[in-house]
Amino acid sequence: MPNINMPVHPVADLFPMLPDDELAELAESIKTRGLDHPIVLDNQGRVLDGRNRLAACELAGVEPEFTKYEAQDSDDYALRNGITRRHLKTGARAIIAAKAARLNGQSIREAAAVTDLGRSRIGEANIVLDWAPALADAVIAGKPLSVAVEEARETKAETEKLKAKLNRLRAEAPDLHTLVDEERMTADDAIAALDARKTKQWQDEQDRKRKNAEEQRDARALLTRIVDLAAPQTMNSTFIESWAQHLGRRDNELNDLMDRTEAAAQTLHELKTQTTKGWRK
Repeated sequence: MPNINMPVHPVADLFPMLPDDELAELAESIKTRGLDHPIVLDNQGRVLDGRNRLAACELAGVEPEFTKYEAQDSDDYALRNGITRRHLKTGARAIIAAKAARLNGQSIREAAAVTDLGRSRIGEANIVLDWAPALADAVIAGKPLSVAVEEARETKAETEKLKAKLNRLRAEAPDLHTLVDEERMTADDAIAALDARKTKQWQDEQDRKRKNAEEQRDARALLTRIVDLAAPQTMNSTFIESWAQHLGRRDNELNDLMDRTEAAAQTLHELKTQTTKGWRK
C-alpha cells in the first residue's frame, strides 16, 4: 500500500489538501481509471507534485506511480505546478507565492515571474504575512485578499502608533515606560499620565513666571517710592536743606538713621551694578 507520510517539499506543502469529498472523488476516479499523472519527487525523495494524488491512491488502495524531477529548479517547479493545476483564487495564489518566495529567498519580481502573478498582488500578500499572518490561511481558504490587506494595514497602523507611544515614553518618561513594559499600565494610560504630568509642569512654570512678575512689579514699585522720596524729579537746590530742617537736630536716633542711610546708598549702588551686569549679558 502507498505511504502518504512521505516527505513533502516545503513549497509543495504550502498548498492546501483537497476537501474530503473531493479527495474521495479523486480516489474513485483513480480506482476506476488509474492514475493519470505520476507523483513527482525531487532528488531527495520529497513530493514535489501530487500530494492529493498520493493520498487518493492510499484511499483507493492503488499503488502509485512515481517520477523524479532531475532539474535544479525544484522550488520553482513545485510552485509553478501547484498554482497552475489548482483552482485557487488569485488571493490564495498570491499568499502561497509570497510564502514560497520567503522560503526560497526570492524577490517579489522573481516570484511574479514564476507564477505569472502581478508584483502588486504579491506585495499585498506580503503585507498580510507581515502584519496579519493569522489571516493567511483564511485567504487561502477563500477570504478576499483585499479584505485581509485592509485588516493588515489597520493592524500595521495600530502597531506603529503603539511603537510611537512607547518611543515617546522611553524618551520622556522612562518610569512610565517601565510600567507599560511590566504590563502594570497600558500605553494609552501611560501617555495620558505623561500628558497630565507635562500639563502640570507647564502650569507650575506659568505660576512661577507669574509670581516672579508680581515680585518684580512690587520690587520696582518699592524702589520707585524710595527714589521718588530721596531724589524726586522736581528736586531743587533747597531740597536737601528742607529735608535737614524736617529731620531736626542730631541725636542718637538720627545718627543711627544716617548710618542706615549710608548703607542704603551703598546697597542702591551695588543694586545698580548688578542690574547693569545682567543687562549687559
